[in-house]
Formats: sequence, C-alpha cells, structure tokens
Amino acid sequence: MTLFRRKVNDLQEKHNLDIYITLVLAFTVTALAIFQVTDQSVLSAAILATLALVSLSLLKNRRETEEVAKTLHGMRDMQRQMDAIVSSMGITFAFIPVSEGRFSDSSRMIRELAMKASKEVLVLDFNPLADKESKVRYHKQEKTSEARQKYYESLIEKVKNSKAGEFRYRRLVQIPPGRHIHELVADDEIFRAHCEALVSLGEKQPEIASLRVCAPFQERTSFIIDRRHLILEWIMLDPADRYYSGGGYLIFDDPAGNLIVSFLRFFERADANANLVKLSDLSAAGNQS
Repeated sequence: MTLFRRKVNDLQEKHNLDIYITLVLAFTVTALAIFQVTDQSVLSAAILATLALVSLSLLKNRRETEEVAKTLHGMRDMQRQMDAIVSSMGITFAFIPVSEGRFSDSSRMIRELAMKASKEVLVLDFNPLADKESKVRYHKQEKTSEARQKYYESLIEKVKNSKAGEFRYRRLVQIPPGRHIHELVADDEIFRAHCEALVSLGEKQPEIASLRVCAPFQERTSFIIDRRHLILEWIMLDPADRYYSGGGYLIFDDPAGNLIVSFLRFFERADANANLVKLSDLSAAGNQS
C-alpha cells in the first residue's frame, strides 16, 4: 500500500488524528511566518497550540507504551504461574511470541514438532477476521515464504508415505458465521494448495487424512501432536479496531497426557460436528453452483 493510501485509510478510520492536526498546524504556522501574513501574537498562539498538540500526542504514545509494558509484564507473570502449576503435573511450558514481519520462532517450533510427529497431528484452525490491506494476520514475508510452502508439502508427503494405523493428519477449520472456507483460502495460495492436497488424500485414504469444517468451538488455533505436545494460540486484538495486534503460542510438553486428554476430547467433539470438505468447496465458483 502506498504512503498516500495509508494516510487516507487513517483519516477514514479516524486513526492518528492528533498527529495529522499537528502537522497541518505546523505547516500553517511555517507558511504564515515565511510570508509574514499575520502578526507575531497570532503566530505565538499558533505555535503554543501546536506544542500543546505535540504534548498530547506524546502523552498518548506514552500511555500506549505503558499499556504494552503492562501486557508483557502480565504475560511474564502468567508464565511464572503456569510454570508452577504444570511443573507439578510433569508438564513443561513456554510462551513464544509471534515476531512481526519475519519468520517467527513460534512458527518454526510448531513446524518442527509436526514434522517429527510419529503418530498423529490434529489441528483446530480458527481465523475469525478477513485480512485488511493495512493489517493482516500473517505478514506477507511469512505467508508467502518458501519455508512455509516446503513445510506444507513435506507434511503431505509424510501422510502419503504413511499406512493406516501408523500415522494420521486431521485438520478442522472453524468457520465464523457468514463466512466460507473458500474465502479463507482465496488470498493464500500456499494454504489453498495444501487444503486441496489434503482433500485429495482424504478421498483416497480417509483413515489417515481429512479436512473438515465446523462452527467455532474455541476462538484460537490449537495443535495436538502425538498426544504429547499441545500448542494453543494466544491472540491479542487491538482495542480500537478489534484487529490483530500481536500474540503468540503457548506450547506444552505433556509426556503423561494429563493435560492433553481434555483437549483431545474437545477436538473429537468438534470433529463429530464437522462437515467433510470437497475440492469444489475451496473455490468461489464451486460455492456459487
């Protein structure tokens, strides 16, 4: 998106208005001073008004910075408390934040665990919001990355080379009301190709591969890998426009399955209420027919 279009979007959505007003005032004061079209008292008042707006903007930014600091502090407290709880159950736990604009450590860890899986990969997807041009859930650098494409292709190969009873890969996509799966994959060529390959495999070997859709059961994406590793998405929404502003993943290693068992029952319940996806469901044309 061009700089001009971003500014237009900001004005339409009433974002950063104090900054734009300050800029207009500053340019106006400068022009008046250069061309000497007003007296010094008016210029002084305008300069004071501009400084007041700059001060208000700085205070606003400081409050936002303090809110972010409080959130991060809260996350650290949460991790300490969770560590104390899960350690008594023989479970290890970590929170890995999503890194903006680059291939994140959380994504890398999830993909490594999935590729090392020897028995089962269960995924419960959730993407409640349509991407905006200025704010997207997955940044383009990662969304279109070669690493992401290679991971999805390798996962499909893993399924192809498996036999019934040895390994299975089941993916449930939770579809918010009023949306369809073809909308979720429309602007994501890599994920759409993965879904198409998974559907084709499921038609031939339904016991080891499946792609289904269901109504939202939980407002996050989660993974269960080999009934030992549990991965829960932690979504943070901007309070102003209810859009993604950050987050990460809670990653549990649960060798005894004490924590996993409840989430496994939850997944099975969602799967029982899901519908199998067909290739025609992944295209807009197929949904219009």
